Amino acid sequence: MLTEEYNGEQIEVEEVQVTDDAREPWSVYVLADGTQLSLKNVLLMVTKSVKVMGADGKPLYFTRSQPITKIG
Repeated sequence: MLTEEYNGEQIEVEEVQVTDDAREPWSVYVLADGTQLSLKNVLLMVTKSVKVMGADGKPLYFTRSQPITKIG
């Protein structure tokens, strides 16, 4: 059983598969010294609540992601 913390409590969640249609573009910044810094956030996992619902009556969604940095 998977759980996530919500409002100080552990609630039951289930994993939701991410389709291969996802694309994560790079955000590109040029720093004052001329260095080009590229960043993107890669989605690792999505879960949704099983029993607890949001105020709108829909499941709550939680994400796990990892920031990636590229210099150059």
